[in-house]
Amino acid sequence: MNSSAIGSKIRRRPLFAAVVVGLACLELVACNKQNQQAAEKAPTSKYEVGVVTTKPQTVAITAELPGRISASLVAEVRPRSVASS
Repeated sequence: MNSSAIGSKIRRRPLFAAVVVGLACLELVACNKQNQQAAEKAPTSKYEVGVVTTKPQTVAITAELPGRISASLVAEVRPRSVASS
């Protein structure tokens, strides 16, 4: 690759970046216009809501856990013998 090819790539990057930023700005402007139009078309009627009154009370929490009468695994612990050197 010669130096003129490298130089042309370096010169193209700012132009490419400017084009990408410009397109992103146009997209944001278009989205903003669509959001404004959707907000203008939104219904302004009032919604019917319900109200629920709550009060504190005590509740018993119970949980049934499975148990075993015999162990599922057995570990045998034995002392090590130290070899004399």
